[in-house]
Amino acid sequence: MGARKGRDVPAWFTSEPEFVSTTFQATNLGVDCAILSMIGNMYGFMIKCPEFGDRRMAPEINGSVEGRIGRGIAAYHSSVGAPAAAMLMETLIASGVKKIVMFGYAGSLSNECRVGDILVPDWGVREEGTSYHYLPGSVGVRASDMLVTRLCESLGRRHFHRGGIWSTDAAYRETRGKILKYAKKGIMAVDMESTGLMAIAMYRSAEFAPLVVISDELFGDRWVPDFDSPKVRRASMTACRAALRALGCR
Repeated sequence: MGARKGRDVPAWFTSEPEFVSTTFQATNLGVDCAILSMIGNMYGFMIKCPEFGDRRMAPEINGSVEGRIGRGIAAYHSSVGAPAAAMLMETLIASGVKKIVMFGYAGSLSNECRVGDILVPDWGVREEGTSYHYLPGSVGVRASDMLVTRLCESLGRRHFHRGGIWSTDAAYRETRGKILKYAKKGIMAVDMESTGLMAIAMYRSAEFAPLVVISDELFGDRWVPDFDSPKVRRASMTACRAALRALGCR
């Protein structure tokens, strides 16, 4: 697998330029801001918000299910997982997009962060494979300070959390030991994309921040899924509007 000696992380990073150009699917979107969502109903909330404006179809891009162009912003329903979201994000950056917010669901590792809560992740633990092709394992990944600040300001007085997120490729291998280990390190939630996209943004000098709604709880004696609850739905609508405001849509 090529693990780094003495550390349980992949050693896949190289500073050599890529052979396949990121401009392969690049297109003129006419915008420099984008929002990605892996969750269909969250994407639906977003494109129906009055702040989004027009909803003309956006060009099809690898890694996406559908896209729309609004008022100075592109919105894409991304496929799930860091590799798919990475293809989409790379093409958006190659198409001139400079600021990207991802919003989706995450499972909570902390009893302070409950179903229906909103989390603004500003750093993360990398357990997906994508990020190791962009940054060495020794580098910590972080979200854009500017976009994190804007998201927090856009949420205003609404209750939300700010902290770390753990991203994994294996949704069905979130074990009790790892949950306890990462919770002790201050990680508040787990998803599948955030740290991979943080790494891409750092490598490509783009601005990126995730915004997640807690859809399930992993910190107790059993897994508590609540994806379809009214609390999650309300928080998703709040997160949608906050993301649009953070990117300048009023």
